[in-house]
Amino acid sequence: MQNESSGSEREVVIDGAGRIDASALIDAQPIGRTQLSVFTLAFLIAAFDGLDLQVISFVSLDMAREWNISRASLGAVFSTGLFGMMLGGLSLGTLGDVFGQRRVLIALTVLLGLLTVATGFTTSMGQLYVLRFLTGLCVGGALPNTVALLSQYAPKRRRAQLISVVGVGIPLGAATGGVLAALLLPELDWRWLFYVAGGLALTFCPVLLTSLPETIPSMLKRADGQHQALTMLRSMYPRVVIPQGEVIWGDVSAKRQLPVVQLFDGGRVYMTVLLWSVFVASLMNVYLLPSWLPALLQDAQVPPAKAALATSGFSVAGMLGAVSIGWLVDRFGFVRVLCTGYILSAIGIAAVALSHSSLAVLATTVFLSGFFVVGCQGALNAVPSILYPADVRSTATGWALGIGRLGAIVGPLLAGILLSAGWAHSQVLLGAALVGVLASLLVLILAVARASTSTDR
Repeated sequence: MQNESSGSEREVVIDGAGRIDASALIDAQPIGRTQLSVFTLAFLIAAFDGLDLQVISFVSLDMAREWNISRASLGAVFSTGLFGMMLGGLSLGTLGDVFGQRRVLIALTVLLGLLTVATGFTTSMGQLYVLRFLTGLCVGGALPNTVALLSQYAPKRRRAQLISVVGVGIPLGAATGGVLAALLLPELDWRWLFYVAGGLALTFCPVLLTSLPETIPSMLKRADGQHQALTMLRSMYPRVVIPQGEVIWGDVSAKRQLPVVQLFDGGRVYMTVLLWSVFVASLMNVYLLPSWLPALLQDAQVPPAKAALATSGFSVAGMLGAVSIGWLVDRFGFVRVLCTGYILSAIGIAAVALSHSSLAVLATTVFLSGFFVVGCQGALNAVPSILYPADVRSTATGWALGIGRLGAIVGPLLAGILLSAGWAHSQVLLGAALVGVLASLLVLILAVARASTSTDR
């Protein structure tokens, strides 16, 4: 595709076959208002996912007292939500590639709001298990569809950073639950926290209906898709002259297969399995450290207040890391950045294990580990959009996150088993550091596997 100057406008010259490559046009142009709107909506979707998923953590003790249930039972409820997220990523990500990410995201946001409101009406543990599983299912399915939709409106040069920033919406949404709890719980019953959180998500749905666009690859699958795609491109770039012509999306696979099958097509078998392995190792530390860090530090004679402060620093550092590491991936490529990042995460975790003589040292080492552990995961979420064609990105991201949830489930469980078996807190943390080293090695091997595929992108 070529560009020619024409006064204050730029004329897009179609190729010899009379086609306009929409993906190449988006990559070549600056980010405009349409893309900023998509980014904002994607961020808010992630924030509502985080709010509705984590809101139960702020009222769990109130629920336990009212229902006379143990904390162990509540732990099982949290695990049920994680299991739902795993299955949601595996199943609902594929729906976005088949029916379009916009439709799936709107439906999941409606369901998420209704399920959260319904949680406020629960009267038994059985009902709570079902509702939290379904809530996890919706959140697990929403993230890959959000990533895929955003990736198809983001220029390649900014894609990893934008996806990483959107991922920050989830912990910010969860933190918003704490603000709502502080405002509502002193005066109202705990159920009102679910009513308000779910009601906010439902209020957001009309905004999605009127403002969230479908992706161009999804448009092109429909009978009137050519007209829709051409109209969208002209709306996005009013200063670019886009003549009549067939609109294509350059990296859409020519084969018509099930999206899951395409993850293994064209020599992608090893690449796909290795990517899943990186997600398992990465998410193991993302969930293990926040779950056990306060207890591990207190076992090491760190005062509870200092342990809580250090753990909060882990989460804040992770959000900053996601933005920074995503930018570095766009600039230098995911292989070099993530290999280095996971090694630095291992160094940070090992430093936490071996040195916490003062609050300043402890805060620094925990901040370092959080910056790279959570930050690398935020950037890793963008890698499926780099490795796979546009028409399977929801599936690729969903399956990578879904399989990766095995690490999220196993990590905290394994830490508890090791501590019960007599391991010291420092040994558990050093084991987590080795997982960071493993993640770095897996990224390096993934790069080799990617280079050997017939569809290197």
